[in-house]
Amino acid sequence: MLIDRLVLLLCILAFVAATHNQTLVTPTPNQNLVTATPKVPTQVCQRRGGYCREQTDCCSGNCIHVAGECQ
Repeated sequence: MLIDRLVLLLCILAFVAATHNQTLVTPTPNQNLVTATPKVPTQVCQRRGGYCREQTDCCSGNCIHVAGECQ
């Protein structure tokens, strides 16, 4: 008798868990799934007198490393 009740309880819990999981995964017809897209940083070059760390930081391609300034 006790085993029958435990089996019935487990069946009910399994059914509830399966339907609950399905409602979390399945979107409603009016709901759109949104996926995250990675943002790619855009490189902006510095003009003459702007701060630079590498040659590619400057629009002219000429970075004075000691001063950290574009020429």
